[in-house]
Amino acid sequence: MATWAVPATAGARPTAPGAAELTAYLHAAQRDTGLPGVAAAVVQGDRTVFVGGVGRDGAGGTVSPSTRFRVASLSKSFTAVAVLQLVQDGRIGLDGPVRAHLPAFLPNDPGAGRVTVRHLLNQTSGLADSSWPQVADDSADDLAARVAGLRTARLVDEPGSRFHYTDLNYQVLGRLVEVVAGIPLDRYLRERVLDPLGMGSTVSVPTAAAGARLDGLARGSVLLFGRPVARNELDGLLAGSSGVVTTAADMARWLSFQLTGRTPTGEVPLRPELLDLTHRPPEDSGSGYAMGWQLTSGPAGPVRLEHTGVLSTTFAHQVLLPDTGVAFALLYNGNSALADTAGVADGVAALLAGEEPAAVRDIRLTVGLLAAVGLAVLAAGARGLRRAARWAARRRTRPGWTTAVRLTAPVLPAVLLVLLPGILRKVIDRSFTAWQLTLAAPDVVLVLVVGAVTGLAVSAARGVALIRTRAPAGEQ
Repeated sequence: MATWAVPATAGARPTAPGAAELTAYLHAAQRDTGLPGVAAAVVQGDRTVFVGGVGRDGAGGTVSPSTRFRVASLSKSFTAVAVLQLVQDGRIGLDGPVRAHLPAFLPNDPGAGRVTVRHLLNQTSGLADSSWPQVADDSADDLAARVAGLRTARLVDEPGSRFHYTDLNYQVLGRLVEVVAGIPLDRYLRERVLDPLGMGSTVSVPTAAAGARLDGLARGSVLLFGRPVARNELDGLLAGSSGVVTTAADMARWLSFQLTGRTPTGEVPLRPELLDLTHRPPEDSGSGYAMGWQLTSGPAGPVRLEHTGVLSTTFAHQVLLPDTGVAFALLYNGNSALADTAGVADGVAALLAGEEPAAVRDIRLTVGLLAAVGLAVLAAGARGLRRAARWAARRRTRPGWTTAVRLTAPVLPAVLLVLLPGILRKVIDRSFTAWQLTLAAPDVVLVLVVGAVTGLAVSAARGVALIRTRAPAGEQ
C-alpha cells in the first residue's frame, strides 16, 4: 500500500480529520470492501483538503492521485454542465423541444415531440431502460448511431410526468451538444469544461474500448468471493452518460467548481443560477434527481447531493455537502454489488463532520455466508439424489398435487436464474444482460447456478424414481 496526501490544515474546519486519519480510513475501507484500490479527493470550497490513494492499480503499481479511473455515471454531471453552457449561450432552449435542436431524435411515440431538454436532464423524458431494452447490450459506436437507434424506442410515460433513470437521456444530451456546438462531445468537454478547470488528466471517451488505451488507467476488477479478479471493461457506448476518465487530483478541481462555481483562475464557466439548477431537483418530480446530481437528504437533515457511477469493473462516488462547503469523491478500480461502498461514503461524510464513522460491512463475512449457503445447497442436493427412490416410495400414498409441488420445487432456482434480468427490470426499472449481472455479483450467481443444477438433478432423479415406483414390475 502507498498513499499521498495534501496536508489537511489548509482551509480545513477544526473538526476535519487529518491526512493520516483519512488515509487510515481508506486502508480500512479497501480491506472491508475487498476492492483492489481506492483514491479519494476531499475539498472545502476552493481548497483541496486531501487527495490520496491506497491499494493496487491492477497494472503492477500503487494507486495515487494521478491514477486514472473510469467514473461511469459521474459523467452525467459533466454533460449537464456542457448542456447548460449552451443554454447560457442562447444556443439551446431549456424548455424547448429536443427536436428543435436535434431533428434526428425520433422515438416511435407521439409524445416524443414534447420531450424537452429539461426533461432529459431531469430524467423525466419518458424514456426508460424498458422502453428500449437494447440499452443493456448494443453495438452503437457513437452518439449519432445511438440517437438513430431510438427510432424503435417508445416512451413509458408522458414527458415530464415521472422519473426514470436511464443512460439514454444523457446519451441524447451528448449528441445534442455535438450537433449544436458542431464538434465531438469529448472535444467540447475538453475546451469548455476540463481545460478551464485545470483537469489536464481527465478525458471523455466514446466507448469502453477507446478508454482501455489510455495511459495510467487503473485496470478494473470484479470480486469473486471477496477476491479481485482483473478483467477488461465490457465494451459499449459510454459517451454522454458514462465516458469520463479522471483522477482523484482532477476530481478535487471538479468538486471545488461545484461548490464555488469558479475555476482555479477565478473564471465562471456557468452562471450561478444555472449551476444551482444542476443541484436542485424539480419540485414536482418526487425523485430527488436534479441534473447529474441526486438530492439524498434534507430538509430535516444536512443537505447531501451525490451521484454514483457503476461499470462492470469500476465504481465511483461523488458527494457534495453544501451546508458545510465540503465535498469528496471516491474512485475504485473494482466493483461488486456486495461491497459496502455506500457505507464507505457515509463514513467519510461522518469523519468530515467530526463524527465517529459507523463500521463498513466486511465483505468477507458476506461471501463466507454465501459460500456456506452454496455448500449447504450441494449437500442437500447430494442427499436428495441418494434418497430419490425412498422419496418416490413415500409419495405413492400422497395426493397427486402435493407430489407435483414437491417435484417442481427444486426447479425454482433455475427458474429464478432465467428470469432474473426481467425481474430486476420490473423491480428497479433498469435493464441488464445476464452477463452484466454475473459480473456484478459472480458469487451470488454461482450459488444460484449451483442451486439450479442441483435442483434440476434432484427433480429429474425424483421423477425417474416416481415413474419406476408406479410402473408394473415387468415394465421397470
